[in-house]
Amino acid sequence: MSRRRLSTRSGRRISIVSCLGILLNRETRPGNIFPTARVLRGETFLVCAMQNAPNRYSPVRSTAPPPGRFDFLTIFFHWTTVVLIASIIASAVAISHARNAKAIGFLLTIHRSLGATVWLTTVLRLLWRQTFAYFPPFPGHMHVIHRWVVTTSEKILYTLLVIQPLTGLGDTLLRGCQFSLFSFTIPAVLPAAPVVAGLFHTLHYGGAVILFCLIGAHAAAALLHHFVLRDDVLRAMLPWLRPAGRPLRDLRPTEKAVELR
Repeated sequence: MSRRRLSTRSGRRISIVSCLGILLNRETRPGNIFPTARVLRGETFLVCAMQNAPNRYSPVRSTAPPPGRFDFLTIFFHWTTVVLIASIIASAVAISHARNAKAIGFLLTIHRSLGATVWLTTVLRLLWRQTFAYFPPFPGHMHVIHRWVVTTSEKILYTLLVIQPLTGLGDTLLRGCQFSLFSFTIPAVLPAAPVVAGLFHTLHYGGAVILFCLIGAHAAAALLHHFVLRDDVLRAMLPWLRPAGRPLRDLRPTEKAVELR
């Protein structure tokens, strides 16, 4: 039984032993195949999806969310990040308009603390994304190029969410002064380097502009899918609305479900 082999249309083969990682909620990648287990009416199926185009196959979770919907933690991380980013933008605007030194210092503390929280939230979100996160399939009408644009923009967003707090930290540290983070006072740990600090400040500002544009495009695309294309892309991430059951992406032609007996 342990030596029984399962094959896909592409001719690739995968043993039942290599599927144990799937059943234990761990990702297994023999070659360039993504195995994904599904349990339907007590029967276990194996879907072997070839990596011919960007897709959203993810490791299996023991209790998957309703079809067409992200899992709870992914939704939580997403909207937590939205609130944090909105607060960071508001604090940055307030800093640029503040005239009182004490107010500026207080706003900078809030800005830095929110940035540190965004960095930590993003790291945890990426860890969850690479382990047990569940991603609903793309809508069937999305072209492969459209899917590539979506996945690429997501990678850029995650990269900026990780880098932005670090460029801000570099700007702060290289000023050679103590600063406040949350309720803590951090002493000066590096000598003042105004030129390098200015470079980090420029990078931080430029990254903020790019991040703001990408977030705007991301939100606009979600609204386009919801109100114009009328699919479940937005509903899949909304915590208070469930997908309306509109068709999502079909299985690719190279995918095949094989029953494990």
